[in-house]
Amino acid sequence: MFDCKLTVNQPHDKNSPRKGVICLSGYVAFEPQRGANGRYVIWFYNPETKRTEPIRRNTNGEFLYTKGMAERLLSVVQADFERRHVVPFKLSKYKGTGGTDVASFINEYVDKGMRHMKPGSRKAATSRLKNWVIPFFKPMNILLHEITIGRLIDLANHPPLSFKTRKNILYDFKACLEYAVVKEKIPF
Repeated sequence: MFDCKLTVNQPHDKNSPRKGVICLSGYVAFEPQRGANGRYVIWFYNPETKRTEPIRRNTNGEFLYTKGMAERLLSVVQADFERRHVVPFKLSKYKGTGGTDVASFINEYVDKGMRHMKPGSRKAATSRLKNWVIPFFKPMNILLHEITIGRLIDLANHPPLSFKTRKNILYDFKACLEYAVVKEKIPF
């Protein structure tokens, strides 16, 4: 019934530029029974559960009301799956289960995780996180578990600031990530 599955390009396929590469294929379908005017859904094979599963919302939590939205999301899911050796592929990012956005977690950390700090230190750390770290990660739209060492190096080189200020930014973000590990928002 479904044409979505995990496929491997066979080594004997001479025309394939990506021999032996695992690809995630899926398709977009319309569900007229969902919502007032119906909604679109993406069906694909989940290699973790070995089942065909739907994705009905995009990463912002919005329903897929147009076919174009669904096709764009399918291409993003496929691209993330193919980059899984760089960033771990987590289906929960698209299913709406698990995973925490970097910017929203930093705001949570500022509200709850910095209570033990002295007022002056808390104010300086909050300023650095909100002025440098959140604007750096916001356009990427990534989750906490997708932060790699390469992104941290980019963060360290991104702001045109003195060495000490960049070091303080990284120390503050390190404390934030340690809080995320304690709260089990990212695996350790």
